[in-house]
Amino acid sequence: MQIEEILAKIEEVSGHVTQHAGYWKARCPAHDDRDPSLSIRVKDNGWAALKCHGGCEQDDILAALGLKN
Repeated sequence: MQIEEILAKIEEVSGHVTQHAGYWKARCPAHDDRDPSLSIRVKDNGWAALKCHGGCEQDDILAALGLKN
């Protein structure tokens, strides 16, 4: 899945996505996130890397988005 599609899905489920230098931030859809704790980056191989700084696993984030790993 292209990064644009993932970002659109995150925005649809979690709300606003903000772009920063080399990555994006959003509220994590896998927990009750009041402050954006989800970082989204594009890895060297072109795949998206999702990291919740609140501790959610990537599989849980993808499931909350209705996606599979």
